[in-house]
Amino acid sequence: MKISPRERTLILLGSGAVVVALVWNFVTPPNAQAVSKTAPLSALEAQKKQDVALNELKTLQKQEEELQPKIAKYAYKRSAEELVPRLIRDLQRMAKQANIRLTEIKPQKPRPVAGTSLDKVLLDIRFRAPFQPDVMHFFYLIEAPEGKMVLDKFNIVGADPRLKTVEVSAQIAVFTRVQSNATGETPNATNL
Repeated sequence: MKISPRERTLILLGSGAVVVALVWNFVTPPNAQAVSKTAPLSALEAQKKQDVALNELKTLQKQEEELQPKIAKYAYKRSAEELVPRLIRDLQRMAKQANIRLTEIKPQKPRPVAGTSLDKVLLDIRFRAPFQPDVMHFFYLIEAPEGKMVLDKFNIVGADPRLKTVEVSAQIAVFTRVQSNATGETPNATNL
């Protein structure tokens, strides 16, 4: 097989380019831009940065100490397993006060709240009722300042113009300082 002069020239130029690229890679470091061009901190500067960080830490610890009584005020001291039946009973009592019949109460698995020792206990509820005044009255009872329940989210769908009712699904949340057991078991859904 004969190689033409043109092919020889192209092979020589290609091999020359490969040699130049290899030499360039060995001469320059691979992360030349990534290398920091700042000098190390002096002992005085490092001490100043450490003092600032310690002051921030003390401030955060002080804020946490101030928040602990507030958290204790709004969080239950019972496990989720003990708390769910009590919450169901309280929701049924509130619904009765608001002239609402709950059609479903479904407890969910407790979830830990990130960065705290709290668990968030959620209950999904469903019912059909007139929006004014019954649904609003029920929501006000849930969010009462003396209570510990929170209306996490809700969805209102399908108004019935003949009966003047709406279908409501809501999620009620409470917080507990007692961690749930390893399985995180809660009672099954209650259909009323």
